[in-house]
Amino acid sequence: MPTDTVVAPVPDALVRVAGLRIHAPDRRGGAARELLSGVDLVIDVGERLGLVGASGAGKSLFARTLTGRLPSGLRVQGDVRVGAVDVLRAGPAEAARLRGRVTAVLGQHSAAALDPLSTVGYQVALPMRRLLGASRADARRRVLELLESLGFDDPAAVARARPPQLSGGQRQRAALAMALACRPRLLVADEPTTALDTSAEAAVLAAVRAGLDSHTRDGVPTALLLISHDLAVAASLCTRLAVLDHGRVVEDGSVGQLLTAPRSPVATAALAAAHRFASVGQPGRSPRHAARPGHPAGAGNLIEVHGLSRRYRTGRPGRRTDVAALDGVDLSLAPGRHLGVVGDSGAGKSTLLRLLLGLEEADTGEIRIAGRRVLPGPAAALRWLRHTVQVVAQDATGSLDPRMTVGAVVAEPLRLLQVPGDHPRRVAEMLTAVGLDPTAAHLRPGQFSGGQQQRIALARALAPRPRLLMADEPTSALDPVLRAHIVELLAALARQEGLQLLVVSHDLGVVGALCDDVAVLARGRVVEHGPVAQVLGRPRSAVTRRLLAAAPQLPAEPDPAGAAPIAKAQ
Repeated sequence: MPTDTVVAPVPDALVRVAGLRIHAPDRRGGAARELLSGVDLVIDVGERLGLVGASGAGKSLFARTLTGRLPSGLRVQGDVRVGAVDVLRAGPAEAARLRGRVTAVLGQHSAAALDPLSTVGYQVALPMRRLLGASRADARRRVLELLESLGFDDPAAVARARPPQLSGGQRQRAALAMALACRPRLLVADEPTTALDTSAEAAVLAAVRAGLDSHTRDGVPTALLLISHDLAVAASLCTRLAVLDHGRVVEDGSVGQLLTAPRSPVATAALAAAHRFASVGQPGRSPRHAARPGHPAGAGNLIEVHGLSRRYRTGRPGRRTDVAALDGVDLSLAPGRHLGVVGDSGAGKSTLLRLLLGLEEADTGEIRIAGRRVLPGPAAALRWLRHTVQVVAQDATGSLDPRMTVGAVVAEPLRLLQVPGDHPRRVAEMLTAVGLDPTAAHLRPGQFSGGQQQRIALARALAPRPRLLMADEPTSALDPVLRAHIVELLAALARQEGLQLLVVSHDLGVVGALCDDVAVLARGRVVEHGPVAQVLGRPRSAVTRRLLAAAPQLPAEPDPAGAAPIAKAQ
């Protein structure tokens, strides 16, 4: 039960949190695990606070506490007040009034917030109709005003559209419009741009800033609590940052102070890791390194792609149109080189991966990997390809079967590909190689953090000794320190295993750190292809320049009193 801790009144405070402790009971009867430990935090009216920290630090749990959405079964102590609402002691009716009018949430996945069967206009208008009693005409007028202020060129067309008809960035802005519909006092944005490419991310960040500034109540702008593992994103939107580590606030101060003189070891490490990827035009290792063991410099290209095209038919019966996902793509991966593929959402990156893996057949063109032509076929016909190429997916959690032990997960490709040898020994070797204890083989994936699950996925992919590893957004959901660890791990394993990499990412810093060459895709075509230092350091294509300009950057000398500049959406 909550304690009787009382929060002293704080002038102009919208959120007042004192002594917040949350424990999760141990299902096996052991000691309860402390998730948040004595958190004290204040957010002033109209203030923009960024809450940053490593995965598992407690950021999302804190956000759920403020919005009255804590899971059942937790033991909560302390005092949490948002406006006049005592959140921990509020009844169902008072908690319902809190959501929408006082607080609103913008989550990471717009697909979870938006009904795919209802129009965007209907969904944005719904909270106004239900919570404010707005008429149909007033709600429609407000919907169009909101959509226009958030950067939509044709608000009426967007209001008529359904979510699947919009891009990822457009859906996230539509979800933002729904969150701001009732002019809440506080917007809680939990990793709102993690899954977006740099252009869509810039558009969403610009929309958040515009929404906070323009949609006020009684002349007071909406306050912001931004949950993010990306310091550049947090610095671009917020005036103050708080660092959470293992459930404790270890640092709290202005953006300028934290980015120039962090006091805590956690903030110092996160800032150093973020700065490592700040200069995207500089590759993390020399492109003139020696060829990998087993792949002499005179060998043929590992990947050869010529004239690759793939079209999909979309639309309703009778009104179907063909959309070109890939249009005449030419690519190659030379011996001993690593290739990055970047581009906006919808550029064709995922389609290219599916074709390279033999999961789909191209309409025209040819793919050769290790000198053999790649065509879809039964598992037995593609066994040579699975020996040669393995994949690490963006969502490590979704790619690991929670019912299997880690040992069974890592051994699965060895069994399916009929790789000879001592499988348990190879599993132990790979777990050690990715920095996990071999005893982890007896546990299940759900008992590990997100970064550890990504390491398990890496161990599985490398177990059959492939020549090529395709990594699809391997670090997008990781905090800066974990991202640096995974990048270092990938580079080290590539050297040790004689491995080449094909990295698909919207993080240009990761591509610059891992890859020798980069290909920029736009609307299914390769608009630029060459060495990383040339393409990202001296871009010729307008698309590449736009991607570079859109990426949030950590400023070298931020404004000590406020937020860092935000990249302008194109």
